[in-house]
Amino acid sequence: MKIIATQKYFRMTPRKLRLVASIAKKMEPEEAIAKLPFLKKRAKEPIIKVIKTALANGKVKGFTPDQLEFDEIQICEGPRLKRGRAVSRGRWHPYQRKMSHIRIVLKTKEGSDKKTGKQKKTVGTEKVVKEKTKKISLDQISKLRSNKGEGKQKADKEIAKGQQKTARETIKDRKSVRTTHK
Repeated sequence: MKIIATQKYFRMTPRKLRLVASIAKKMEPEEAIAKLPFLKKRAKEPIIKVIKTALANGKVKGFTPDQLEFDEIQICEGPRLKRGRAVSRGRWHPYQRKMSHIRIVLKTKEGSDKKTGKQKKTVGTEKVVKEKTKKISLDQISKLRSNKGEGKQKADKEIAKGQQKTARETIKDRKSVRTTHK
């Protein structure tokens, strides 16, 4: 099933939006919402809004965000506003204000069940079992990092092994660890 969200007549050039869209297309929708705010591009904001709208549309149809993936992200040209700037000797330099249409299509992942949200068992494949990740508290990490050399390596290994956090949470953790050791 396909879920569509659009934003028309957005006042930004398609080229700027396509740079961010190409990055977002390689990710899962939830991952894109978590990571795109850290880009240094102004075009991230409208794309994040349209992705959120598409996920909300999917939720209305009974899908969870982890069941959905990007099918396509289209950035099309909209109409152009013709403008000009007065220059010396009574002349006129024309320029154009470009608009864009953003269209995001999400599709359900293959084998996902709408009602339960779990993976269906298909012929010739085994059930997908989610691995439980080991979570470590911030206090344990700071204790391991306070030791010189060996403890820091252990902490980094533990972080790499067990913790799956969004980009925002990891930055908050790093800031709090830095402030406690100064």
